[in-house]
Amino acid sequence: MKILGKWILIVLLVLTFIMVFNTLCLAKTEVTLWTIAAERRDEVFKNKIIPEFQKEYPDIEINYQTYPDADYKEKLLAAMSADRGPDITWENIPFLMEMGFARPIPESLVTDEYMEENYLPGKDYKYKGKRYFIPSGTMGSILYYNKKILQDAGIDPKTIGSTWEEAAETYKKLTDWNGDFLMQAGFAFNGMVPTLLGDYTRQQGMSPFVKTKEGDSKLDFNNDRTKQAIGYIKDLYDKYKVNSRGFLNWNEALGTGKAAIVPWWTWGGSFLEATYPDLEWGTATRPRYKGTGPYGYCNEMDTVYFVTTSAKGEELEAAWKFWEFISMRDENIRIICRGAGVIPLKKSLLDDPWISERPDFLTLKEQMLDPTGGQIFFGSAISRWSEALSKAAEEILYTGADINSVLEKYEGYVNEDLEISDYWILDLREE
Repeated sequence: MKILGKWILIVLLVLTFIMVFNTLCLAKTEVTLWTIAAERRDEVFKNKIIPEFQKEYPDIEINYQTYPDADYKEKLLAAMSADRGPDITWENIPFLMEMGFARPIPESLVTDEYMEENYLPGKDYKYKGKRYFIPSGTMGSILYYNKKILQDAGIDPKTIGSTWEEAAETYKKLTDWNGDFLMQAGFAFNGMVPTLLGDYTRQQGMSPFVKTKEGDSKLDFNNDRTKQAIGYIKDLYDKYKVNSRGFLNWNEALGTGKAAIVPWWTWGGSFLEATYPDLEWGTATRPRYKGTGPYGYCNEMDTVYFVTTSAKGEELEAAWKFWEFISMRDENIRIICRGAGVIPLKKSLLDDPWISERPDFLTLKEQMLDPTGGQIFFGSAISRWSEALSKAAEEILYTGADINSVLEKYEGYVNEDLEISDYWILDLREE
C-alpha cells in the first residue's frame, strides 16, 4: 500500500507539473490600450489592426478600451497618477510627456537616422532631448465648398482668391440676402472663429508666442497683428456681409446647402459623407494674408500613441511590440491614417493612391508641401490659449467690447498659465 501511495503521489505531482507548465505556456501577456471612442478608429483597430497583430504575436492579448471624449483626459490623468493607467494610450496633445507619464522611445526602435530617412524634414519632434512619439499623420484646415453653388455662379474654385481681400470679394458674389435675412452665406464660419483668429494672426508672419531672453515662453497677443486678424473677421460680417452673427454654424450651413464656402479641418470630408451624403462638395486651399506664408496651424498628433509609465515588466516589452506594429509599419500607418482622415507624413506613403481619391486630402497635401509657407505644428495644446481665442473673439465681435482691454486681459490670462506650466511650444520666436 505504501508503494502504491508513493506511485499515486508521483503521478499526481507529474500531472500537477504538466498542468502548471501548460498553463504557463498558454498564458498571454495583456496589453491595455485606451482611446477616445470614435466609430471609425474603433472599427479599424478591432477588425483589422488587432487581429493582424495577434496573428504575429499570439502570446499577447490587446485589451482595447474606449471612453467618451468629455471624460477621457480626466480619467486618464487619474489612472496615471495612481500608476493604474493603460500600457498604451492615444492622445493627440502632448500633456502625457509634459507630466512625465510617457516613456521615451528606445533607440533600438527609432533613431535619428531612421527619422531623417523616412520622414519629411522637420517632422522629428523631441521633448527635452528625447523622442516620445512619431508624427504619423497630419490634419489641417482648408476650404470646403458647395459645387452646385459655385457652378451656378460661374466661379472656378481655383480662383476663390489667394489673399484675404480677393477671397472676400468672391464670398460676396456667393452671398444671398433677402432684406435683412441671410438666405445663403458666401463664407459661413460661425463656430470656427477661434481657429480663424489663430490662423489669421499667424499668417502675418510671426508667432504670437515669444521665447524670452531668460528662456521662458510668453504670449504676445495685444498687438497690431491680432487686431488686423479680428478686423478682417469683423469686416466679413459688417463690410463684406458674407455671413451674419446669428447664422448657422459652418458644418450645418454647408451640409444643408445654405453656405457656398466654409473653413474646416480635414475631418470634414468624412463628416459630410456620413451626415450629408447627397451633397456634392469640393475643396480648395485657404487664402492667406498676402497670398504667401503659412496657411495656419495643423495637428500632427492625431494618430499618435504613447507607451506609458504604467507599463512594466512583460507588459512593457509587449507594449513596445504593439507600438512598433501600429507606429512604424507602412501597412498599419496607412490603415490608421485613412481611418482618421489624416495624411501620412512618412515619405513612402505620401503618394498612396487613396490620397488622390479624396479632394480634401489632396488640398491638404498641397498646403502642407507649399514651399512658400506650408503649415505649422504648434506643439502643446494650451487650454488657456484656446479659451483666450474663443472668449476674446466673442467679446469683441459679438458684444462690442473694447479691443485693447480685451486683448490685454487675455494676454495676461494666458501668461499666468505659462509662468507655472512647462508647455512644449514649438512655434516660438525670439524676443
